[in-house]
Amino acid sequence: MNKKYKITDTRVPLPKAFVKLGKQEYMTKCIDEGSLRFSSALEFSKMQEGRDKIADKYERSLFYQITDLYVAPLVSDNENEIKYGKPIRVADEAIQRLTSSTIQKIPFHCLYCYDNPPINAIVCLENYEKLIKEFPDYDTAVFIYKPLEFLKKIESKFEIYANYIKYIDRTPLKEELENDIHFLYYKRNEFDEQKEFRIFLPQLRIEHPEIYQI
Repeated sequence: MNKKYKITDTRVPLPKAFVKLGKQEYMTKCIDEGSLRFSSALEFSKMQEGRDKIADKYERSLFYQITDLYVAPLVSDNENEIKYGKPIRVADEAIQRLTSSTIQKIPFHCLYCYDNPPINAIVCLENYEKLIKEFPDYDTAVFIYKPLEFLKKIESKFEIYANYIKYIDRTPLKEELENDIHFLYYKRNEFDEQKEFRIFLPQLRIEHPEIYQI
């Protein structure tokens, strides 16, 4: 892992506080036991669209706006030949999605960033109305007022790769990225109110969410 991407590099500006949202039982364990829940990008991309708006089918991928989308129906598929019919125009515009299987199972932990965090227990986050619609089952927020110390604590036990999410309409071309893990740092503009910061454990792979102690 290229060390210049380690978050303990002081050239990377950090927010005044991280905020972790979740159910009370898990947030209590986070505080009392140092338990952090990590999931994979594959886990998030497989979530059902709808009420659970955490789901984003473009997780772990690069995405581009394209025009004039055509599909070709499969006519035959046998041992000797795969044959397609005449292409049919199905949409004026669409999003093209490219992904990488090498990073889909890397565990990561999500946090949210605040430069003007509250200093008491009774708070109303600046983007509360939007967040509560996306996380309807979450009832507790944990504020981490020393982000650098928190990240160094994790880094003392794991190799980490951490940075802010970039919210854009289209991602860079694959050849413009330094490595595949950058796939995981882009989200569409519709999620920009999350102000998300992600911590990855690039040497590990998981099939399902895992709890790690720090």
